Amino acid sequence: MWYTGRELTTSTDRIIYCDSTDGINWSNFSLSHNVNTVGLPNQADINGVYAPFVLWSDEDGYYTMWYTGIDANLKHSIIRCISVDGLSWASHSAVLQYGKQGIYDIKGAGFPFIVFEDALYKMWYVGFDIESEQTVMYVTSDDGVIWGTPVVSISRGFGSTTSLGIERVSVTSNSSLTVPNTYFNDAKIKIYNG
Repeated sequence: MWYTGRELTTSTDRIIYCDSTDGINWSNFSLSHNVNTVGLPNQADINGVYAPFVLWSDEDGYYTMWYTGIDANLKHSIIRCISVDGLSWASHSAVLQYGKQGIYDIKGAGFPFIVFEDALYKMWYVGFDIESEQTVMYVTSDDGVIWGTPVVSISRGFGSTTSLGIERVSVTSNSSLTVPNTYFNDAKIKIYNG
């Protein structure tokens, strides 16, 4: 398991790894991702790393992690890296930087949730606008590295279904949209967040 841990003295988020044989008792806790990965544009994770999402590929023989990095200007981007053992990570690249969609993610893109289906990567993520309001965005990729143009999946006050067949839900103005978790049921895409 990979999860976000916060250092008490600096309040800096880091990604922690641990493992379990039964899903209840966990051991081998270790730092998976520290801050300030060398080579990322604008020091994309110098101020924190959080919200990891990991997929294993039998075909490729490695794990892929997408996580959120916080840069020197406190803007959030989604970063991708790979690992054969889930412990040592390489090939870091900022794959979805803030402002990719425009107004909905101008201050940041984070909390990735990815599904690989029909040879296509499908990502839902949270975009932060100029007032730090949150919108769940949707974007696709053939390789998990280069992503298309994001579209709004869920935003405040929407109802009905999008052209992608995604049910939009009404969200009250005092609610927060974050951490999209997606599953498929009866040919419908259902998104839970909060």
